[in-house]
Amino acid sequence: DPHKKSWEGTPFEQATYQSDRITKLMMAADQKKSNPVSHAAREEMLRSAASAGNAELVRDLIQQGVDVNAADREGCWTALLFSAAQGHLTVVQLLLAAGADVNQASTSGQTPLTESAYWGRSVDVVTLLLSAGANLNQRDDDGYTPVMKTVTWGAQAVLQLLIEAGADLTLRNEQGQTALAIAIDNERHAIADQLRKAGAV
Repeated sequence: DPHKKSWEGTPFEQATYQSDRITKLMMAADQKKSNPVSHAAREEMLRSAASAGNAELVRDLIQQGVDVNAADREGCWTALLFSAAQGHLTVVQLLLAAGADVNQASTSGQTPLTESAYWGRSVDVVTLLLSAGANLNQRDDDGYTPVMKTVTWGAQAVLQLLIEAGADLTLRNEQGQTALAIAIDNERHAIADQLRKAGAV
């Protein structure tokens, strides 16, 4: 039974982190694909594969009809959220093409764009999310916008992209700070100058 649980989870879950051959063998061993347990396992496998950047497995699971917008129980993170945060461009492309909701948020209000901006791993991913209709000024539960998230780590290329896309630099987080104030507080001097040049006060 590929879904029999042990203290390490199930064989099906563990297969996500192994080779493509093992993953395919495990999926072939799953004889009850219509079972709710199997559905949940495949959704978890999709999220894990998306986070790891395993485009081949993501493609296989999409073709099997796995719900690309299915979220985990802990924080309601989707496959798109995981892949965007990690900067996996090909996986993000596959998920968006399969109908992934670009603005679906976690329980804390995080979106693919806010997390892609926060980690700053791929300008191409941010560009793709924006072209897919990502909300440029959407806030998380702390009131942080994608621009504010970018300031945290100082990814200037991503910040410039958001500025050029028309991000609102006057918005404030729950502490009443603008992106410029956050940059100053974190001693991100180059970022602060970049924001001032864009008109932030």
